[in-house]
Parts: sequence; structure tokens; C-alpha cells
Amino acid sequence: MDGYNESQKHAVMTHEFGHSLKLGHGPEIAVMDSCPACYNPNMSNNLQSWDINSYHSVWGS
Repeated sequence: MDGYNESQKHAVMTHEFGHSLKLGHGPEIAVMDSCPACYNPNMSNNLQSWDINSYHSVWGS
């Protein structure tokens, strides 16, 4: 992750942790976006409703 800023590194780590929880790729504003380190001004590195709903669909409530 050379060349990534701290926010991008955080996004990638959160994204990859999501994969360890069996979550797939999501829409552009989700943590599980297919390119978490790509510049996205809407990305806050916080879980979005899509991420949370995806988790619940895999693991239950």
C-alpha cells in the first residue's frame, strides 16, 4: 500500500476485513466498494447501510 494515505489504508483494511466476513462488493459509497482506495469524495470509511444490511443477510440479525 505504498503511496496510499492513511484514509485509503483504513478503507482497504476495512474492506478486506469485510471479505473475511464473507461480504461481497457493494455500491460506490459502501465500504465494500470494489475499489476502496480509489478516490471517492462520498467515502467516509464508516459502514454504510448497504454494508450493514449485507452483513445481516449473511450472518443474520
